[in-house]
Amino acid sequence: MKITCPYCWQSIDIEYLTTSTEPVELVTDCEVCCRPIKIIARRKPDGEDPSIEIEAES
Repeated sequence: MKITCPYCWQSIDIEYLTTSTEPVELVTDCEVCCRPIKIIARRKPDGEDPSIEIEAES
């Protein structure tokens, strides 16, 4: 799954996040600029890919 870094705007790959219906939060460093990115994934009940929110970690 690809996301866009909120700092350097580069597209980076992340692994599949969750099979849970509960929201999952993850903080990971951007592979390009090394700044922390907060990722919140919510699985949709119909089995589609999760909805993803990307935030700059403060």
